[in-house]
Amino acid sequence: MDELTQNILAHPRCSYTISEQQRRGSSADNPAVGDSAGQPCGGLDPEDPACARASLLGRLEPVAEEDLQEAQVAMFSRHPRMADWPADHLFEFFELRVEEVHLLDWYGGMAIISGEDYYAAAVDDAA
Repeated sequence: MDELTQNILAHPRCSYTISEQQRRGSSADNPAVGDSAGQPCGGLDPEDPACARASLLGRLEPVAEEDLQEAQVAMFSRHPRMADWPADHLFEFFELRVEEVHLLDWYGGMAIISGEDYYAAAVDDAA
C-alpha cells in the first residue's frame, strides 16, 4: 500500500534539506535563534544565502535489524498512533546514509562536506 517504500527500494538516492528558517524561538529565550522579534534568519528571505541551509545527500536504506527497536521507539514516542497501523500498509523504517552535505551559510558558494567528515563530527550537546 505504501508506494514510498516501493519507490525507495527501486531508487534509493535522495536528499533532505533543512533551513535555518525552520527554527522557531525568540532571541530573549535563546540568542542563537532568530532576532529580537523571534524571527528566524533575522527576518531575511529564506532564500538569502545568509539564512543557512544544509542538504544531506545519500541513500535511504532499511534500518538494520539490530537497530529496528530503537527506531520504533523514537518514531512511536513522537507519533503513537502509527504503532497501530495495519501491517498491510507495508510501513518500513529507513535511514539516510549521508554521502555528502551541501552547506550554504553565507555568500560565495556552498561548502561540500564529505560523508566521512559528517559522520566523524563531534556532537556539541551544549549547542
